[in-house]
Order: sequence, then structure tokens, then C-alpha cells
Amino acid sequence: MTRTLLQNRTGVLQVSNQISGEEREIDLQHANTPGPEDSQSGQPAAQEWVDSSSAGETDPLSHVTGRMDAIDKHLGTLTELFDRRLRYDAAKDKAFDNLYEKMKQCEGDFQVSLKMGLIRSLLLLYDNMAKTEVVFAGSPEMQDRITVLREELLEVLYAEGIEPIGPLGSAYDRKLQEALNVLSTDDATEDGTVAKVVREGFYAAGKVLRAQGVIVRRYHGSSPALQTSQGAQ
Repeated sequence: MTRTLLQNRTGVLQVSNQISGEEREIDLQHANTPGPEDSQSGQPAAQEWVDSSSAGETDPLSHVTGRMDAIDKHLGTLTELFDRRLRYDAAKDKAFDNLYEKMKQCEGDFQVSLKMGLIRSLLLLYDNMAKTEVVFAGSPEMQDRITVLREELLEVLYAEGIEPIGPLGSAYDRKLQEALNVLSTDDATEDGTVAKVVREGFYAAGKVLRAQGVIVRRYHGSSPALQTSQGAQ
């Protein structure tokens, strides 16, 4: 746009110069034409008219230059407003993007919270099924039905990335197990070993979701290093 304006400006200046030259040539011809002298100045009337016309005329080049300067100033103002609008739009888009990311993150955290609440409820159902199997130990048919249901529930947990901790060594592991009760023993070699698993533990994404609940043996002569969850309560 600026290049086009400069080309137009050059053309206007050339036309203006041509017109000014022609007008000056006509004025000189009138000035050289003999005529009656003015009664006051003593100069020919034509010469006096040329002098008065030259004194009061407006330079076309100055007029065009002023108009071009005004146009340039206006274009500069428009360019500044355009740049300001672009910066505003960019800042607005960035703010909307940040808001969208935060909403997406909050939505994801909320869904995870709901999912974990449901999974913990399923783990309690798993525990109740395991206890019911013990109750129906005298009824193999009922016990088998409950076992099938518990195994199907376990498959659902596997599909959600939840898996049981399973059998561990005989030594009590504080990272994976929780001592729900303590069993006294007279054998010093059994001190700190697991007597029984009373509640299965589970992993979630490689981390302990729920520790395995166990009963831990403790030798009579050992110091009370173990603190059960029941004793802590």
C-alpha cells in the first residue's frame, strides 16, 4: 500500500509541475504584451496583473505534499490500532487456552476421584465375598458360587489396572503390609513374621493402593516394635 501511495505521489507532483510551468509561461506572455499603463504605478496593466496573481497564488506542490503527509499520518494511526488489536486478540486467545487447560485438568482429576471411590467400594465388596466364602465352608456348592463371583470381580479390577499384592515372604513388610493384629510366640525365630493374611492388598499403576492386612507374630521377649492399626486406634 505504501509503495502505491509513493507512486501516486510522484505522478501528482509531475502533473503539478507541468501545470505550474504552463501557467507561468502564459503569465509571461501577458506580461510582454504592450498595454495601457496604470495611472498610479506607471507599469503596464498586464505586468501589474501578473505580479498580483503571483503574489496571491497557492503552490500546488505544497498543497499536494500536505495532503500526502496527512494521509501518511492517518495510515500510521491505523497501523498502530491494527497492531494493538492483534496483540489484544493474541492475549485473549492465550487466556482462553489456559482456562481450557485448567478446566480439562479439573475434569480429569474429578473423574479420577470418582473412579477411585468406585474402586474402593469394589474392594470392600471383594473383602465381604472372601469372608462369605469362609462362612460357607461347610457348603461347597454355595462356596463355589461365591468364589466364581469373587473371581469375576477380580477380573473387573484387573481391567481397571488394579491387581492384588498376592503372596509375600514370611517376614513382615511395612511398605506392603499393615499389621491388623499381633500374635504372641515363644519361638524367637518367628518374631516379626506374618502368621496370616486377613485382608488382601492391591496395587494401582504399580503403587500400593491398599496395604495387605496381616497378623504378625511377636516374641515374648522382644520389644514392642510393632504397632497394629487396632492398637493405634
